[in-house]
Amino acid sequence: MVAQKKKGNAFRAASSFLCVTLMFERNVVNWEWLMAPLMGAPVKVLHVGCSDGESACWLLRHVLTHHDASLTILDPFEDHPLEVFAHDVADHKTRIVQDHHDALKREPDDHYDLVYVESSHDAMDVLRNAVFSFAALKPGGILLFDNAQDKTVRRALKMFLSCYEGAYSNGGAAHQLFIRKKN
Repeated sequence: MVAQKKKGNAFRAASSFLCVTLMFERNVVNWEWLMAPLMGAPVKVLHVGCSDGESACWLLRHVLTHHDASLTILDPFEDHPLEVFAHDVADHKTRIVQDHHDALKREPDDHYDLVYVESSHDAMDVLRNAVFSFAALKPGGILLFDNAQDKTVRRALKMFLSCYEGAYSNGGAAHQLFIRKKN
């Protein structure tokens, strides 16, 4: 893999679906361990707040390799060039929706194997995303939050976890938090 340096310490590989920045690199070892059972399986993944798409690219390349695997992206960030990202994933079973709050409410219950929330740092947004994402998650599925080290995000996640105590099994936390929905 040949990588080219871009502005902001970002790197893009010459091959498709490998967009990795130094910021995202810290997730890879944990993600490989956490998502190993999902790799190559016909899983459904919901990605809330894909930003520039680097985590979605990683998921497509390493997890969503089965022909029946699918990725749904709900992205609230109007300042990110989703058209470019949409072109990269055109051959995959991918749905991209920009109006994420209403779309997240309409996602079917118990539908996704993995939900990755990488969106707002606003406490109300985090709490709303957590509640609707948990509902969309299948029993046994993984709910993964980015930016768990952020004070505001952490406060909202503590409220969510307190309200849903007993409905999930503890995962891990550092800059990301993951839980597993109980059966």
